[in-house]
Amino acid sequence: MDWRVNHKTEEFFGPVKCIKAEYTLKGKKKIFAYLEVPSGVHLLAEFQGRFALIRQYRPAVSDYVYELPGGGVEPGEEVLVAAFRELREEVGLVADRGEVLGFCRQSLAFSNEITWIVHLEGGKLGEQQLEWDEDIRVLWVTLEELRELLVNGTLQQATAFVALWLFQAKLDVKKP
Repeated sequence: MDWRVNHKTEEFFGPVKCIKAEYTLKGKKKIFAYLEVPSGVHLLAEFQGRFALIRQYRPAVSDYVYELPGGGVEPGEEVLVAAFRELREEVGLVADRGEVLGFCRQSLAFSNEITWIVHLEGGKLGEQQLEWDEDIRVLWVTLEELRELLVNGTLQQATAFVALWLFQAKLDVKKP
């Protein structure tokens, strides 16, 4: 099928660009709205056998939520560099090692956002380096507790499911 863009408008809200575009397909016009969002990283951060979760307020759901630590990848920044930076800022952990497990797109119908999943481990725990508008509490959980928080709905972040699946797949590959 041949999709043709007839007209497109853009409006910026911080790093997010809202797009309204008119397409023609099979001779008919259709309007789509979607977001162009910078890439991000979500972290499976492991320290002394436990994994970091953060709890913070999210205006989009009007509540405090549990999430994997993470944030944006700055223009020109390598994914692993962004992961180490975000971990230091949000958790206060300076990890020894890191590995990109994969990536996902969270809502293909409404966004072009790519979220990289990174496993970081070891290191030294220090102070968080939060922005003025961040109020983040760190919680350390075992892998089994992480699974339970996903299953019981306490941890509702979609990329946490992807991260756990990718991490488990990595562990399964390493088994003899």
